[in-house]
Amino acid sequence: MIILKKEISKPTEQFVLMCYEHITGHIEYGVLSKELAVDRFGLANIIGDGRYQIALRSDLPKEAFETNLCHELYHLVQVSNGFPMIFPKLNGQEHKSLITSINSLVLDLNVYNALKEKSIDNTYFTKKRYQQARSEFINANPKDYLDLPAEDVFKVSLLLFGLDDVPYNEITCLIENANKRLLEEALQVKEIIETHGFSNPLECFNSFGYILSHYKFWSLFKIKIGAGEVKTKRQFEDYTIKYQQNQ
Repeated sequence: MIILKKEISKPTEQFVLMCYEHITGHIEYGVLSKELAVDRFGLANIIGDGRYQIALRSDLPKEAFETNLCHELYHLVQVSNGFPMIFPKLNGQEHKSLITSINSLVLDLNVYNALKEKSIDNTYFTKKRYQQARSEFINANPKDYLDLPAEDVFKVSLLLFGLDDVPYNEITCLIENANKRLLEEALQVKEIIETHGFSNPLECFNSFGYILSHYKFWSLFKIKIGAGEVKTKRQFEDYTIKYQQNQ
């Protein structure tokens, strides 16, 4: 199998074919633009009318390219399986990066588990996230965090879930040198996700809901799950109660 002029390995081909079985629609592949490649490795988009687009960085090492391909493909499996996502209540680009960081925080953890079950190595990207965290957050001036950016908290929370792939001495350095408020908040968000989970659509929905409640984000965002939308904290609590009563 060849994707973006690259011949992929048999194990990756098997994973790709497994994803195709769950994705209903046509997938178009392309190279990620230089502008987007500055802070991301890939992108999966719903174009509409059963059409999807996956854009990937083409300059990665072979194994990393294949992991990246599997990662973005599995996001489309999540779409087909009815996983929830955060959306803005109003149309527009405002808070776009914040929405992306919340969705990535929860949904990427589900993707990582799926890749791990198939022995697909994610170490390359874990180390890249660690390096980015050190340069952006850990060495930042504490004054920069008098008003703690939630987006940065979510990035560090995701990093904390991947510490198994980082050498012990680097973990020690992270804990000792990180901005304490940033680290404490990231650990709180990590605890929310560990409590409510990310292994299926309902667990991801609960994690999203409690994160929105924790940050009082319900005025800005809503959760789409299946064909429905949850727009308020009260709707979220009612949805959770009804589900529990039906169990």
